[in-house]
Amino acid sequence: MTPLAQYVAGFLFTPDKTRVVLMRKHRADPDARLFNGVGGKIMPDELPKAAMSRVFKEETGVGIPPKEWMALARLEGYTFQVYF
Repeated sequence: MTPLAQYVAGFLFTPDKTRVVLMRKHRADPDARLFNGVGGKIMPDELPKAAMSRVFKEETGVGIPPKEWMALARLEGYTFQVYF
């Protein structure tokens, strides 16, 4: 059986919860120009919180330690898992 593709998607809120960091997609697909949480692929042998920390730093330049990310949900399909 082929292993599921695994991804993370995260949302960083300001302390007062009035603003959130979102990314705008620019690639040419049906979701182009839409806003989304910051996310990406989980590397082999990487835990979701470590992946979220790495991806957030790569995409935004802001480093947030893995322990600071809170796991809220997991979405699963036939071929994928997304950790939020």
